[in-house]
Amino acid sequence: MEPSKKLSERSRKNLEMVYPAWVEIINKSIDLVDFEVICGHRNEKDQNQAYEDGKSKLKYPNSKHNIIPSLAVDLAPRPIDWSNKEAFCHLAGIITATAHSLGYTVKWGGDWHTFKDYPHFEIVC
Repeated sequence: MEPSKKLSERSRKNLEMVYPAWVEIINKSIDLVDFEVICGHRNEKDQNQAYEDGKSKLKYPNSKHNIIPSLAVDLAPRPIDWSNKEAFCHLAGIITATAHSLGYTVKWGGDWHTFKDYPHFEIVC
């Protein structure tokens, strides 16, 4: 029998300032696939650093990560291998299907045409 998955302390901390639906989606999804919550809300310094590092195309305050509560989260499948696109696609399927089953719609950054942001998810309100 596979051990049950649980959110790490870091993941739980990163959910503190996110839209409540994200907590519901993530808590249900963790039973299906193991992943880490890389970030939820980003302050000005962190958002502008993500922009400078090429991890975001938006400066503060234009990202869905900058709203309180954050409408965006960045997630990575465990074990984290940033080059494993298949694992990110699998995670995206679980997250979007779980969201749908709970009555929510999410957008995944891996579906974007101009900038593939595989860890990025946004809830549609």
